[in-house]
Amino acid sequence: MQAHEAGIAIGTRTAGTHNAITDVAGVRVGHWTRMEGEGPLDRGAGPVRTGVTVIDPSPHDVWTAPLCAGFHRLNGKGDMTGIQWLIESGTLSSPIALSNTNALGTLRTGLIRHRADQAARSDGNPTFSGQPVCGETNDAFLNDIAGFHVTEEAVAQALEAAAGGPVEQGSVGGGTGMICHDLKGGIGTASRLVPAPAPNTAADTGTEAATRTDTDMGTAANMGTATGTGQAGDYTVGVLVQANHGTRSRLTVNGAPVGALLSAPLPQPGPTDWRSAAGRNRAAGSAAGGSSAAASGPGNTACGTHGREPGSGSVSESGSASASPSPLAPGEGSIIVIVATDAPLLPHQLSRIAQRAGMGIARTGGAGEYSSGDMIVAFSTTAGLAESTRYPAQAPDFDRLRTLTDRSINELYWATIEATEEAIVNAMLSAPTMVGRDGNTVTGLDAAELKALLDRFGLASPPAAGSSRA
Repeated sequence: MQAHEAGIAIGTRTAGTHNAITDVAGVRVGHWTRMEGEGPLDRGAGPVRTGVTVIDPSPHDVWTAPLCAGFHRLNGKGDMTGIQWLIESGTLSSPIALSNTNALGTLRTGLIRHRADQAARSDGNPTFSGQPVCGETNDAFLNDIAGFHVTEEAVAQALEAAAGGPVEQGSVGGGTGMICHDLKGGIGTASRLVPAPAPNTAADTGTEAATRTDTDMGTAANMGTATGTGQAGDYTVGVLVQANHGTRSRLTVNGAPVGALLSAPLPQPGPTDWRSAAGRNRAAGSAAGGSSAAASGPGNTACGTHGREPGSGSVSESGSASASPSPLAPGEGSIIVIVATDAPLLPHQLSRIAQRAGMGIARTGGAGEYSSGDMIVAFSTTAGLAESTRYPAQAPDFDRLRTLTDRSINELYWATIEATEEAIVNAMLSAPTMVGRDGNTVTGLDAAELKALLDRFGLASPPAAGSSRA
């Protein structure tokens, strides 16, 4: 479920047709999901609550025709491959894959192997290599994360399933086992339309189009004409998140402090999780006996650079969920944000767009806490470059780049902030309650309760831009 389907409007700007990152023409999303088993954790056997999400940014071969891109790190206790080259070159030259922390290497190898197999079939090239962008967040509370259930074949299946149109959200793909603001989280997406600036010189009208190449950032096809799913003159900003961050007490929607008022219980460890008394006794006894069941102990449950560790803390002064302290330390976890746009932008501008996604995280109560890995990639689908990074002998000596000026991108900033905020909310609204390994349980966000709370504050629909509330 998306926010608008629950009667909740996030921000003041217009969404694209699907309210998804795929509203940016050419962008496709694919998932591979695995949910199997229940009961006590048996490392390697499950229960399994994980998956892979792939964002294919271009209908062309992005490995050989890279797109301009930027990056922002809100907090760095996480990992993302391929970022050094993205920053160095200012380009995205691979699909983007997302999954759990322990699957990061598999994601990278899976993307390279898939493309290498294609290269071997198409041109006989046996030496393909690359630096793909892959991100991770930790699903250890619900998933057998140390069982390594994500495979290279799973990555290939997610990539081959990539499609435009509506995007499945919530507990799917890489977001299957994720937790957001102490509620069930996962994959969320949203989009916003931005009016393109009116041309004010002869050059801006596209009269040079006949002399430009397919690698131009500003051809007549994308400067001030319909490039996404909106009306002529619109640019589109689309955001996809893998949301596994935040704490309940700080959850905010449309400026309302709803997290402190929600009745949903905090994440609860099951009877065989080591955080419970019974689970600790079981783990201790299993360890003494050398049983494989000891895998549910602390050393395996919170693996990864930012696994959700046991902690304390009530949700609110109102006591709505404080009777059951969360086993997750406040603010632990991570979020990956992918921003796509068809506005023609240079790498430094896209890094600034990525920074604004951090403001969308903040508007929902995220703070980039010490133990959070918050990584943001932004790319432009109309900022294609020559194939110089892969085949220098075949590349031209010049690229023709035409871009929006910095003074013209403020509306893109606002669109990014709003789409990120809504994507996070949509991730929670789309994810029902989940019972994972050891009976660990995370409750889904109730759309009706959220709508009622926002109505109470008069914030189910924010004021129009430039207006004020009575």
